[in-house]
Amino acid sequence: SKSSKVYTPQKGPLNWRGLFFAPYRGCVQPCMAIALRANISLYVIGGKRNFTAMNNIRSLLDSARAAYKAGRYAEAWRLSKHQVLTDPQCTATWSLLGTLTVAKTQYTRAVLCFQRAAQAAETHDPRILMNLGRALYLSGQAYCAKAMFGAVLKVDPKNFLAHYELARLHLETSCIDQAAPHLRIVTTLAPLNW
Repeated sequence: SKSSKVYTPQKGPLNWRGLFFAPYRGCVQPCMAIALRANISLYVIGGKRNFTAMNNIRSLLDSARAAYKAGRYAEAWRLSKHQVLTDPQCTATWSLLGTLTVAKTQYTRAVLCFQRAAQAAETHDPRILMNLGRALYLSGQAYCAKAMFGAVLKVDPKNFLAHYELARLHLETSCIDQAAPHLRIVTTLAPLNW
């Protein structure tokens, strides 16, 4: 007799095995469903499938960035979500989603997007860490924001923006003696037209 197991997706990180293998059916699902879901073109040439995914991924991201710059946030959000479905490890897409959620004043959600971007990055990217620190500050987590700006300074000790943000956070908490060294560094490293 057959067992009647019901497949329930796991919570947590994306399970790639679950996308391609259906345990309740005992078979491998065709990639066609995933490709169609993400609006990726699929061409059948000589019996072989040829995905044009890389070109579409870049065009989705470029279109999302253009929509964001033009102020069309809903379109940028939709394109970015399609991009994340196609490539969940794309750092640039998670950063763009974080920026969009900051623009929507959804700061807690922005923290999650920038955390995903930081996880997807192979190295500690100071820009992503700075954006994560700013989102943490905006969401009311000043202590975590200080730690994030400190992490940026470990990666890049001459990052004047991280020194500025730390000085600002120290001044807000009336810790002038802790803010002074950061302000000195900002005055020596920051460009004149900054």
